[in-house]
Amino acid sequence: MQNLESYRSFFMAAKYENFTRAGEELFVTQSSVSQAIKKLETSLGIALFLRKGKKVQLTDEGRVLYRELEGVFETLENAERMMKEYKRAERGSLHIAASDTLCRHYLIPLLQHYKEHYPHIHLNIYNQPSPQVLEMVQSAQVDLGFINGESGEYPDIHLTPLLSLKEQFFVSPSYPVPKGILSSKDLLDLPAVSLKKQTSTRQLLESVFRKERLKFEPEVEVISIDLMIDLVKIGFGVGFTHGPLIEKEGLCPLKVDINLPKRHLLLLTNPSVPPSKASSLFQAHCKQHFIGDAEISS
Repeated sequence: MQNLESYRSFFMAAKYENFTRAGEELFVTQSSVSQAIKKLETSLGIALFLRKGKKVQLTDEGRVLYRELEGVFETLENAERMMKEYKRAERGSLHIAASDTLCRHYLIPLLQHYKEHYPHIHLNIYNQPSPQVLEMVQSAQVDLGFINGESGEYPDIHLTPLLSLKEQFFVSPSYPVPKGILSSKDLLDLPAVSLKKQTSTRQLLESVFRKERLKFEPEVEVISIDLMIDLVKIGFGVGFTHGPLIEKEGLCPLKVDINLPKRHLLLLTNPSVPPSKASSLFQAHCKQHFIGDAEISS
């Protein structure tokens, strides 16, 4: 099969029925066009042009090939235009996974800002607990993931800490709790409202109490932090979440004698998957929004 340039030379010569004009359009010499067409005719075993002095005219076979190539080159031009649009972020899609809480309380302003700047990028957002978000990034089901976790915890994933999340136990202002600093055993004597087992926050709490040979058994299990906060507000017991949310809702953090690991809002990417233009731009927006040290260029 002849290379694409041979067919392009034939196509332009057929369009104008003039080898010189074809050379001008392709920025090559008339001789280069003529040689390319001769090679194509030899390869196909048919004459594509009737040559009468300096004039050329398509043969019947040449007309058939020209009509077929019209669709081919139109498709190539469309594909090239689409790639330029992807490069300029005028087209594309971005798949993001994050928990409902992180989306609602930390990512909404970022998502809004990104959508305003790149309205033609289609955003696909998957609400999943952190362990499932991690799996989706590892298996390249999504471009980016956001979780609440510890830095350096996932060796096969690239992590970017965006924000420190100070987590605390809390109760409603009217809930009766013992005065002073509470121990792990003191906390277990109080009814707890907790996220379900498949969440990283629940796994963290179980691990913290397990280290002291205690078993964390909440009275109520919920799937969202927002529901947990609502239940704590009406006196269901002790909750556990990020400090800014506790303060925002007017709830009371508890003083506890427990060494909790420091966790962050982490941006996850798969190092084995090259980022798309849409993904690179979103990552730059993330760093600028949370850290303020990234320049964004499109």
